[in-house]
Amino acid sequence: MISTLAYADRGGVIKFTQGPLPRGCLPIARGGDALMDSIKGAARWAYDNETPLVPGVPEAPDDMAALRAFNAFRERFEGRHG
Repeated sequence: MISTLAYADRGGVIKFTQGPLPRGCLPIARGGDALMDSIKGAARWAYDNETPLVPGVPEAPDDMAALRAFNAFRERFEGRHG
């Protein structure tokens, strides 16, 4: 099974990679198809209905609020997949 890394950028956009974590992004969790489905199920969706977002990050008034929202989201997936 190929391991996929879910991560988010400062704008809260969630992406997936099988390679290294892109610079400036934070890891959410690593796993397989079940991880991707779980994260997409818990994500908030952008107005285009195609872009998954970490809830609370895009509208955060500052970096600390964005980090708190990111950490709350990430905690949902810690230790569940792998």
